Amino acid sequence: MNRRRWVYLSLILAIALAASNLWWLYQALDQASIEKYHEQMLHERLHAMEAAQRSMVSLAADLSREEVIARVEEAAAGDSGETFEKDGWVVVRWVHLKFDASGRLFSVGPSFR
Repeated sequence: MNRRRWVYLSLILAIALAASNLWWLYQALDQASIEKYHEQMLHERLHAMEAAQRSMVSLAADLSREEVIARVEEAAAGDSGETFEKDGWVVVRWVHLKFDASGRLFSVGPSFR
């Protein structure tokens, strides 16, 4: 009878180990799918942001430096941060703006350059 108990106990432990491994496999696959979704979302947002940045220069062609800065500040009103100038770029919250000598918007870049 003692041997039979060991067999049952071994069987129960083997089933528990298999169930545990299946649960960890499920968790790993779930995490991989979440990371892939997140990666795709970031990819799409990056391309949308790049398209918006490229179009900003042409949309702001008739605006002065002060008007562009004011509009970007207005659009980012909910974000915290100060407007400042660094290395030739005007930094407004999360956006870098570069102006030419005449004060027209020349380039737009993200804060995470």
